[in-house]
Amino acid sequence: SIRPACRPHRSPSPGRPAPRNSPRGGTRAADVQRLRTTETTIVVNITEPLVAGETVTLGAPVCGVTEVVLDTRLHPVPRGVAGELYIGGAGVTRGYFDRPGLTATRFVADPYGTPGSRTYRTGDVVRWYHHDTIEYLGRSDFQVKIRGFRIELGEIDAALTDHDTVAFAITLGRTAPSGDPMLVAYVLPDTGEVIDTDTVVEHLRQRLPAHMFPPRSWCSTTSR
Repeated sequence: SIRPACRPHRSPSPGRPAPRNSPRGGTRAADVQRLRTTETTIVVNITEPLVAGETVTLGAPVCGVTEVVLDTRLHPVPRGVAGELYIGGAGVTRGYFDRPGLTATRFVADPYGTPGSRTYRTGDVVRWYHHDTIEYLGRSDFQVKIRGFRIELGEIDAALTDHDTVAFAITLGRTAPSGDPMLVAYVLPDTGEVIDTDTVVEHLRQRLPAHMFPPRSWCSTTSR
């Protein structure tokens, strides 16, 4: 028999094969991949049961969801060509609370939908795979996902450079020894300044929510 065992969506690494599962107690677990985004309310994609050794995709759109893969000119791309995933349908939300600027960039008029309809610009770089499924290739921006939170790295950089002693900062997503993603920030002191790490850390704590706080920071001793 087949026992469904759906797992939460974690964007698969490009070309990553499906894991090999061992039967337990005579029951074979059927792993499936689901794609769900807060901006579209519910699950929007689901795969067929994963097959060991085959590429893990995002699956195909579920009923009531429309998806297009567009280039930078908002033109559909051919099968196999990379583009950005846009999701439409009744589940698309109104936008981000009290963030009209971000809402305007992510929730746009649907160029291929009915008049007045909107589509969610995911920022995910994908391509159409076989059997109308979608393969995840990466991101089109500097957004990363840490412990379930999607984070714009530029917001952390802006908070760091807002400190008087910091001339330049860059935050990157790295892999911790545990295998989990983590944030690492690199900072460069302004001319004639010496960065006190503890002071900068406290500066960040006052400006960023806990999930956006880099647990590790590196400071260059060379001024800009």
